[in-house]
Amino acid sequence: MPELPESAADEPVAAGLLATDEVAAAQAELQTRLAVLRRASYGTVTPRDFLTEPAERIRHTGRGLGQDWGTVIHRLLELAVAAARGTESILDLEAAATSAIAETDLLQSGHDQQLLITRAVELVQEVMQHPVWRRIVAGAQCHVELPFTISVPAAEITAEVEVDYGPVPETLDAMKAARIGTAPAQAATTVVTEKPPVLIRGQIDLVYQDPDTAPNAGMTDWLVLDWKTTSVADSEIGKLEDHYRPQLRLYARCWAAWLAQE
Repeated sequence: MPELPESAADEPVAAGLLATDEVAAAQAELQTRLAVLRRASYGTVTPRDFLTEPAERIRHTGRGLGQDWGTVIHRLLELAVAAARGTESILDLEAAATSAIAETDLLQSGHDQQLLITRAVELVQEVMQHPVWRRIVAGAQCHVELPFTISVPAAEITAEVEVDYGPVPETLDAMKAARIGTAPAQAATTVVTEKPPVLIRGQIDLVYQDPDTAPNAGMTDWLVLDWKTTSVADSEIGKLEDHYRPQLRLYARCWAAWLAQE
């Protein structure tokens, strides 16, 4: 068997040693870059986060049925609007109420099914007798359960509204000290101080063009409507309106932003 020639061993490469201050600078640079990567790129809020008036100040009647009940009535009104405007077939309110209630936990909470159905049908029929309902039906355009997402600068969110920036390990105040390096061994002088934009996500119950109401100067003929099933005494209606007014203003702003893009 022929012998293979021996190859010369590679010369060992001399490892360069970094000075202590260079190592420290590199580690600091790495930490600042990682901190920037972990920084939230946006925050989120919901329309309910804008309700800064404490709901506890409002005296309720005790006849409310909670969020599930609101879900049922919202669904029935959505179907009723579609049927009244001719975009859906004739609505059987009792059958629709039966189906909507069955999709919630109301029956599991011990409520009588037939009483719930009757109450839901009567409430929706009461809404359909209101003058606003006739304007909704007659409006040139109408949209129900309209989802939206808009981005606004963080500076436009008031301090009373708590913004969710997600599970980031550093707070934005701590991030103000983070410096972004422009070279491996050189620290930049730019300090991260601006908060990221805020996404507002929600769903508008109903918007419609009102043919009978002349808009004020600088406004359109679009109206925003938000259904509420909160049960309060007549004397508390003003407080209820104050509580939800910021939410309606937000909806109006979001809808105006959408119209401006059209």
